[in-house]
Amino acid sequence: MSTTDPEVFDLDVHTQANDVSWYLEVSWSSGDRSGKIPVYDKGKPFRTSAIKGRPAYEYRLDTNVWDHLETG
Repeated sequence: MSTTDPEVFDLDVHTQANDVSWYLEVSWSSGDRSGKIPVYDKGKPFRTSAIKGRPAYEYRLDTNVWDHLETG
């Protein structure tokens, strides 16, 4: 790994019953330097919404149709 290689983060973000706007703040350090970097979605906060009480669908590649999901 070199200093020019990208760092990849795989985030699994959930909310039970809310619509949430958020951003990621990454703390870093290198030698005697350190800082924090905010990470946004093209300049705007990310958004995560719950599906509780809302209709949900998935696209099935095997049948090429949208199927309704039971969300409970």
